[in-house]
Amino acid sequence: MNPVIVAITYNRPDSLKRLLKSLETAHYDDETADLVISVDHWKDDNPCIKIAEDFSWPHGKKTVKVYEKNLGLKEHVMRCADISKEYGSVILLEDDMIVSPYFYLYAKQASEYYRDKSEVFGIALYSATYNGLTGYPREKYHTGYDTYYEKWLTTWGELIFADRWAEFKLWYEENRDKELKVDSDIPSMVPKWEKAWSKYVIYYMNKHEKWFVIPYVSYATNAAESGVHGQKSAEWQVGMQYGRKQDYRFSDYDNAVKYDTFLERCDMDAVFERYGIAGSKRVICDLHGIRESYDSADYCFSVKLLPYKVLRSFGLIYHPIEQNIIENAQGNDIFLYDLSVSAQPPKADPDMDYKLYRYYYPFLNKRKLIKYLLREIKKRVGFNEKSI
Repeated sequence: MNPVIVAITYNRPDSLKRLLKSLETAHYDDETADLVISVDHWKDDNPCIKIAEDFSWPHGKKTVKVYEKNLGLKEHVMRCADISKEYGSVILLEDDMIVSPYFYLYAKQASEYYRDKSEVFGIALYSATYNGLTGYPREKYHTGYDTYYEKWLTTWGELIFADRWAEFKLWYEENRDKELKVDSDIPSMVPKWEKAWSKYVIYYMNKHEKWFVIPYVSYATNAAESGVHGQKSAEWQVGMQYGRKQDYRFSDYDNAVKYDTFLERCDMDAVFERYGIAGSKRVICDLHGIRESYDSADYCFSVKLLPYKVLRSFGLIYHPIEQNIIENAQGNDIFLYDLSVSAQPPKADPDMDYKLYRYYYPFLNKRKLIKYLLREIKKRVGFNEKSI
């Protein structure tokens, strides 16, 4: 059975119209694609209800589901994911999104390929170009495939399989009222997301060795609007696939580039062997310097100055950042630590923060940056030249 599309909405009528328009004009190649429009309760005369009811869907069956009591975003999305039980899989789309004209063809082919791969929890439509954990651009390592693996969930378009969702829900019901503990495999910000359903999925995937499959090129994007999780911002808006692909090269677990919950590479055993630290030892990367604990590892590559023995160092030259380890770039910007041996931290580079900034923004115009910073400072302090 083909994946069902679920459009999730609350009180943004214009956003819902835009999403439905992008869904209507997408390519389905005569495949039947059922649509569910799910409206959380806002007020009795919610204009989103009429938009949903009046919308004509030419690609399959349309169902409008309206809740009489407000569920809140987390519970609403999770109930929408429950619809996967009827169809085998579900594509979740919140109303502040638009989709690529080829999103459904990609999602259908990907679901057929990964359906029987139990390690895959779901398939993302969105591929981030911004790293929300660091504030820097997101760079990925390409090996010729169209997808990679990641223990992270960015909730801007995802296909979820019914059987994996059912397994997750059993775990969720047992753990929903428990405090999600921070450990060395979970960024400390994740448990603090009070209204996010994604934190439970991220935690579950880490504890049960499940992955999301991510496309290198997005098939959906965020439309940069204010909502439950934030204010209007374009930082998460990305370009999408606008041309048709006849054949996809889907990666498997054994050949996929993999990123952990810190968005760090975790599939580089062949590289680690060159430095004599592979085998039964656990090696982690902290190339963005955001890990707070290293308890579960034996060795670590990090840009941070840590109180452990340095085995070797690397420069900050190549992109993406792990390529500096792969190429053995010369320099003292990234350090390989033996976490079993305490030692004085390496000597600090007073310009390291600036060097990292210029690494990600090499063509930064300093004059324009100063101009924008001054303008922002004036806004924040309420400075008004006319009042002088």
